[in-house]
Amino acid sequence: LNESVLILIGQHEVSEDLSKQLKNLEDQIPILADICSQQFQLGLSGWDAALLSNKQDASLVPDVLITMGMATISKPLKSLFRTYKPKRHIHVCTSTEVGDPFQTKPEIVQYDEVNFLKEFKFPRKPSNSLKSKWEQFISKNPIDIHSWTVNFQQEFRWVSTFMKYLSEQDVLHLGNSMAVRYGSWTGSCDAPVYSNRGISGIDGCLSTAVGFAKSCEEKTVYLIIGDISAIYDAHGLWTDIPSNLKIIILNNKGGKIFDWIKGPNDYPPLKKYIQTPQDKDFSRLAAFYGIPHMRFSISEIDTSINTILDSDNKKAMLIELYSD
Repeated sequence: LNESVLILIGQHEVSEDLSKQLKNLEDQIPILADICSQQFQLGLSGWDAALLSNKQDASLVPDVLITMGMATISKPLKSLFRTYKPKRHIHVCTSTEVGDPFQTKPEIVQYDEVNFLKEFKFPRKPSNSLKSKWEQFISKNPIDIHSWTVNFQQEFRWVSTFMKYLSEQDVLHLGNSMAVRYGSWTGSCDAPVYSNRGISGIDGCLSTAVGFAKSCEEKTVYLIIGDISAIYDAHGLWTDIPSNLKIIILNNKGGKIFDWIKGPNDYPPLKKYIQTPQDKDFSRLAAFYGIPHMRFSISEIDTSINTILDSDNKKAMLIELYSD
């Protein structure tokens, strides 16, 4: 094979064998790992943030795209591959239940992923040209939060700072809205990261984290979730709350993702119907379920993060971060 190859890992369970095999390839092949791929520390860093520039660069598209795992969060990446399609798209899995997110009609290869990478005939003379193009693109297009509204700037700074403090002994759950996008744009996190991506809407984000925390009491599970998602799924707290769960609510008084998504943000009269503005008191919600509650301004990054990280791991908490 003398064609360029790119590997994309979507949502995935933890696999040390896959990690080892990808590590062997990352010097010669561009590897893009989704925030929920459990391979986020491997491959190119900052690629999703760079794609926010919306620069549709055909030179970034490989001749052969190899995908593994499930859904991929990055919408700009989907747009890139839909606009400039790879010549060939191979999806490796043990099940045929996969979609076509890039509109490339992928060839489904039912095979063990690790063995596929071991046996696949990569270029005889490894060329770093495609990898170099991606590295240059990422370098030339750093994330520009100064063009965002203050609300998005503050929330992104908080999430990206917090993620850098987490270790392999922690677990991070991200809400299925802006929270998971902030995480994807951050570019690095040592903790395993999960989200309810692949389903529609904000259903069950809080309940999922509660269940996960119950299943791994030896780890601290952090959930970063939007205010509307938290209210929507608040009854996930009715059960005995696991003591190792820290719930962090980004309270910006509404579904602000609709300020980000093109379409709804172009027609202000729609906002009151789709943004669901709210002015709820989360201290009362916490009291109702018997969970300690703390409230910080989203701009109090150091104070709030230190408080959360220094808190008793044997006591659940609900931390509210309100937008200034």
